[in-house]
Amino acid sequence: MICDKKTKFYERAEYKNVNLHNGGAIIMVLVFSAVFAMTVGALSQFVLQQNVLGRGKVAKEQAIQIAEAGIEYYKWRLAHNPDKDSETVTVEYKDPDTGDKIGEFTIISNVNKQCGVVMHRDIDSTGVSYLDTRFERTVSARYMLPSVANYSAILNAGVWYGSSSNVIGPIHSNEGIRMDGVHNSTVSSAVPFWTCDYDFGCNPAQTKDGVWGLGGNPALWKYPDGAINFTQMNIDFADLKVRAQNSGRYFPSVSNGAGNKGYRIVFKSDGTFDMYRVDNAQYNWGWESGWRVEKNYHTIVSETFMGNYTIPNDCALIFVEDQTWVEGSISGKIALVAADVDRAYDPDIILHNNLVQATGAPNDGLTMISERNILISAKSAEDLTIEAIMVTPNGKIGRNHYVETPGYYYADAGNGLQFIYMNGVGNKQDLNSYTFNGTIVSDERSGLKWTYSVYKYGYGYDIQISGFVNRNASYERVLALDPPPFAPSVSTVPYYSAWRER
Repeated sequence: MICDKKTKFYERAEYKNVNLHNGGAIIMVLVFSAVFAMTVGALSQFVLQQNVLGRGKVAKEQAIQIAEAGIEYYKWRLAHNPDKDSETVTVEYKDPDTGDKIGEFTIISNVNKQCGVVMHRDIDSTGVSYLDTRFERTVSARYMLPSVANYSAILNAGVWYGSSSNVIGPIHSNEGIRMDGVHNSTVSSAVPFWTCDYDFGCNPAQTKDGVWGLGGNPALWKYPDGAINFTQMNIDFADLKVRAQNSGRYFPSVSNGAGNKGYRIVFKSDGTFDMYRVDNAQYNWGWESGWRVEKNYHTIVSETFMGNYTIPNDCALIFVEDQTWVEGSISGKIALVAADVDRAYDPDIILHNNLVQATGAPNDGLTMISERNILISAKSAEDLTIEAIMVTPNGKIGRNHYVETPGYYYADAGNGLQFIYMNGVGNKQDLNSYTFNGTIVSDERSGLKWTYSVYKYGYGYDIQISGFVNRNASYERVLALDPPPFAPSVSTVPYYSAWRER
């Protein structure tokens, strides 16, 4: 009996051990199952996230390409309707291979106008892919004609940059260039060869390359290069006059073509300008080339204050139908035109004192267009600073040669060589420095310094130096993207500038 009881005791103990062992296995299975489930779940989530991320990357790439397609589409749209106003357009984009609709782009076009004329368009193109519409990409660009502000100088005649010249920015001439100065950008000529004569320091005349001289960086010289067509700049003086009369500022002729009267404009830093009527101006004989002289009515004798004028924001155009003296501080983007479309008289713009930007580009800028010349006066400041885009489609930009002392000088005033009495300027003519910041566009040869041989009765020949000894010129590259109103273009084909993703 005792043995039987012991046996049952051991049997019960073994049974309990077996139950304990089986319960632990179940727990282990459950734990490993949970870990496996968590691992598979995490892996599935990772794969899913990677798939979503991959689709997102594809959708983002498609979106930017669709946005760029929208920019190109709008170029086509404007080619068929160039006068279109500001608008918003949404267009579906199809796969060019399958024809499937894969996304869309929305165009927002804002037109910048002055006096009713389109200056440029700012275009935003937002693209989205139907693969994932949460991802949008926007491309912005400015659609405009390439401006002359891309250059420091554009000349329709030959030019000689002396050893004391320092030019920053591209230079182009449709004829030859003698470059003895310092420059940091391209110097291009439209001709492979040209004749350098006495006026360019070659005596006897010689055939030279399109660009030649002692200047540095000859690797930047380009010739022959394509000509810039002055007739394509589309400067319509009659149209500009009407627009100024309608919504800008217009001042009629006071000299009736005599040239000894006109207006003096003093730009103010507050965005206005003071206007003076020049009642009388004194002339000096100025040599323009060779023996040829002309009367330059540059010295103001008497004037009348007319008032202070604001400049309309939507038509910042001042049209003066007479000779115009300009100086002061330019605030904002302005266009000034001096032309007489009703008389056989082409007025000049005269620079006498500093003409500078109030706060600097790109906020400020001035386009000056003269029907004839833009000239620095006979009695200008010895140190002169000019900041503007200056354009003479039919004339020249610079300073004529003047004599200091009165007397009879041998010269040609249009009736052949003869002795002409000249009153002399009085002040010294070897001026110090000329600093220019902007662009010059000149049909004729420009000059700022002269080493000139004149013949004075009773004294014989005399070598004289006049103009500015030191000349520094740089262009406002930022104005190429947003030039002041009515700055001429160098091409009739518009392009996109300031392209960027927003």
